[in-house]
Amino acid sequence: MISQSQDTALVIVAKGALLHGWKDYAEYCLAREKGLRQEAFTCLDKFMAQVGTWTFDECITFIKFLFPHFENIPDADYGPFPQPVKEFVKPFLIKWCDVETHDSTPFRWYGRYYWDKDYYRKAIEINPQDHLARKWLIEWLDGWLYERLDFLPTNCYDEPEIELPVVAEAKAHIMCISNELEREKYLKEIEQSEQLIINFRDWKASGHSNFEQWGIDNNKPTSYSNFKD
Repeated sequence: MISQSQDTALVIVAKGALLHGWKDYAEYCLAREKGLRQEAFTCLDKFMAQVGTWTFDECITFIKFLFPHFENIPDADYGPFPQPVKEFVKPFLIKWCDVETHDSTPFRWYGRYYWDKDYYRKAIEINPQDHLARKWLIEWLDGWLYERLDFLPTNCYDEPEIELPVVAEAKAHIMCISNELEREKYLKEIEQSEQLIINFRDWKASGHSNFEQWGIDNNKPTSYSNFKD
């Protein structure tokens, strides 16, 4: 069952799609909003049959219509972006990135909706003022660190320093954020990861057999749960 915000997004996207003449896609969205799953995907199948004949420019027009909704309407990247549409769009978005040299937008979109940090980096390289790409890259790096460092020492590494360059990259981007509250929030999260890396390294060097007990003995956090909000 989809959420109310997804329902709202489906209706908004459907109305816009109708203005472009994408009737079957709009009907997919509206049927999905009503909970008519089988009917929705019948409409989607019709739409996917049509897009197979589209030119590159027609595909880019659809991408330019659809992705701003994802950025501006909560949960619009769920119902309106089912797997068949996601798979169809992907090669055209890549091709657009391959030929684009001035607009960071397609790189930001690819990074976000296909989960690729290198496209965020390219977006920032093209446009250092693309603050959304920068924030999403920070969140990507933060999430990567969390996955690496959560449940230490079960997820233990012989060389914990390999995460430190990721911390340094995240910090560099954080310092470019103009909003002080956002900057402090991101910095706090990254510094927690950095502290865990340092503590894990120090524990390994100590020869102590138990990471958690070492943390207790030395008053050092050994997991994210040890940090106070």
